[in-house]
Amino acid sequence: MSRIAIIVLNYNKFDDTIKCVRQLLASQDGIRVVIVDNASTNDSYDVLISEFKDEQVVSVIKNNTNAGYAAGNNFGFRYAIEKFPDLEYVGIMNPDTLVTEHNMLQAMMDKASHYEDVAVISPVLLTHGIYDIYRSYWDIPTYSEMIKRGFIKFRKRSQSPLKVLPDKCAYVDVVHGSMFIMKVEALLKINYLDEGTFLYGEENILALRLKQTGYREMIDLEHFFHHNHAKRGKPTSLKAFLYVPNEALKSREYTCREYYHKKGYILKVFKVINNIILTFSYIKGRVF
Repeated sequence: MSRIAIIVLNYNKFDDTIKCVRQLLASQDGIRVVIVDNASTNDSYDVLISEFKDEQVVSVIKNNTNAGYAAGNNFGFRYAIEKFPDLEYVGIMNPDTLVTEHNMLQAMMDKASHYEDVAVISPVLLTHGIYDIYRSYWDIPTYSEMIKRGFIKFRKRSQSPLKVLPDKCAYVDVVHGSMFIMKVEALLKINYLDEGTFLYGEENILALRLKQTGYREMIDLEHFFHHNHAKRGKPTSLKAFLYVPNEALKSREYTCREYYHKKGYILKVFKVINNIILTFSYIKGRVF
């Protein structure tokens, strides 16, 4: 019986997804994998169906609408929990992540099970092979920090010192969203991920909602995962260049409104300023 199902959300990146899932199957025993094709615009779904048609522990499903990170993963969560009712944990792995340590997920589940208040546990992040504790966890931002980080020149993020427990874990506020596992009972208690954002900021929202229901997050300092996040190439247009910062600001506005109960009007001002700065940067890059 599998205790855990991992959701891998694919959008046009079937090569990365195949590599991620193959490595997962090679290194982890007793798991299930649900690949969600999130309305890809290429032939990802057909390629993934063909690749994993003989793998009984892998399900490939298709979401007909791309409503973002949270909605896509929820689509996979609901499928997994309905199809495998004995699951104790579900997890998220982005296609550009890799798990290489043998049975690491089992070890993480064993650790999390010792703490009734822990809903989420994640290993330490390795970014292109570099130990990256700064991006592995952070504090839930204050409203002031939410606003300040809306300005592209302010990137500082609060991070409290870790108090390491005997089993080499530590309580944290927020873990990185590219790879973590979560107790099914906690996911059901918060009624899945908040689908109010399309991209960015989901980790903070999850941490806030878990805290409201009495749960906490944890980082496992004994284990690691690889995040080979693709470096962005030269943008094809100004619109494409502005997409990421503008989408992040949109998520920030939503979080301020829904979880801090403040409008965050200054973020609209930051959007204008950011776009002016980025437009000059884009023009400079094209000219020189």
